Amino acid sequence: MGSGTNPRVRPIGPQLVAWSQDVFAQAKAEHRFVLLDLEAVWCHWCHVMDVTTYRNPKVIALAPLQVLDCEGRSGFTP
Repeated sequence: MGSGTNPRVRPIGPQLVAWSQDVFAQAKAEHRFVLLDLEAVWCHWCHVMDVTTYRNPKVIALAPLQVLDCEGRSGFTP
């Protein structure tokens, strides 16, 4: 995992790991996919995903087993 801190932690659902090149090695070693979760504070659909998809019981149960959820943030504000 990366050395950066993660300001966005979901109260429910898959937890985010900090972006780094090590994410791919970790995913390969654990036989998991990398889910690059891009978010922008102004993005409506990002917030919808946090409220719906990431709170879905099936996603909560399966995601930690199958994906490594990696956070990417956008500093762009329209």
